[in-house]
Amino acid sequence: MRAAVVGAGTWGTAFACVLSARGHDVTLACRDAEQARAIEETGHNPRYLPEVDLEGVSATTVDDPALAGADLHVVAVPSRSFAEVVRGLPGAAPVLSLTKGLDPESGGRLSQLVERRAVAVLSGPNFAEEIAQGLPAASVIASADSRLAE
Repeated sequence: MRAAVVGAGTWGTAFACVLSARGHDVTLACRDAEQARAIEETGHNPRYLPEVDLEGVSATTVDDPALAGADLHVVAVPSRSFAEVVRGLPGAAPVLSLTKGLDPESGGRLSQLVERRAVAVLSGPNFAEEIAQGLPAASVIASADSRLAE
C-alpha cells in the first residue's frame, strides 16, 4: 500500500514509522520544504522524534501533486488546520484521520469535513512517543466504510 502521511509532527512521524515498519510505501508530507529535505537526507525528522529511524520513508511537501497517487491519505495535523488540509488533498484516496478534537468553527466531528471519499478515524488511548518507541498501545479505528476500517 502507498500511504501519504500528511503532517510531519510527532504523531505523523510516529505513524509513518509504524506504516513503514509493516512494509508499506510511505511518504511523509511536511508543511516546510526544508524539513522534508532534512528527512530525505538524514532519515530522521530533526524537529519531532529526531531519534526515530525514518529510513525508507520518503518526504515531500503537502502541496506535492504526487500525493494523488497514494492509496491512503493519513492526516495528522492540528484540528484548526484539518479542514484546509483535507480540502487540498489530491486524488481520491480514502482518509484516515489521526487528528484529535473537533472542528473549531462548527464544533462538529472532523470526519464530517471529508467530502467525496471514504474516511476512518483512529483514536487511542495512545501516545506518539510511546508508539515510536515500540511500546504497547491500544487504538481503535472507526468508519462507516467497514472495508476501510479493516
